[in-house]
Amino acid sequence: MKKTIDLTGQKFGRLVVVDREGSNKHKKAIWLCRCECGNTTVVVGSDLRSGHTKSCGCLENENRVRGANTKHGFSHKERLYKTWENMKNRCNTTSSSDFENYGGRGIKICKPWYDYAIFRKWAYDNGYNDNLTIERINSNDDYKPSNCKWIPNSDQSKNTSQNIHVTAFGETKILSEWAKDKRCRIKYNALYYRIKKLKLNPEDAMTMTYKEVMSTLKN
Repeated sequence: MKKTIDLTGQKFGRLVVVDREGSNKHKKAIWLCRCECGNTTVVVGSDLRSGHTKSCGCLENENRVRGANTKHGFSHKERLYKTWENMKNRCNTTSSSDFENYGGRGIKICKPWYDYAIFRKWAYDNGYNDNLTIERINSNDDYKPSNCKWIPNSDQSKNTSQNIHVTAFGETKILSEWAKDKRCRIKYNALYYRIKKLKLNPEDAMTMTYKEVMSTLKN
């Protein structure tokens, strides 16, 4: 009997094989896979190896949406389209430099917004122009109409620096929230400097006096 090749841990397109699920009625091995978008699916091993199946279905849906957008005159060259693509990459693409702070923390995009036409309509209905960028009102919640607004690029740059995620005292919060925490004895700018520039342990950065910090640096 032909030995089944172990595919556990291997990546095929957007799918990473998690475990063996058994065999189908044709005695072909079936594998449980996790997609970059966060969904799980079961796929026949031969379909993975041949490249016939590359995602849980999200890739095909995106391709259909892309085709529909082109048909309806929405250009992939317009700035809003690039905003939409970047948003998806932050939440779904593990190789994205921003994934750790978005998809890696469980931040998702609401299902209707995977259709660019729907996202585009919401954007223009809510004041979008090419000088604005999308922002989540609650940085721990998803991309969805009730949690998003358009703000100037300059404001987004400021917010990005404040949205640095820091773990201390067994909790993870953004830096601006830690600056307001009663355990933090210093203001935001000083906290940012101690953690990002001086590379202090977050708990020490929040609680040490100026003299203690200087003493630590000398040592």
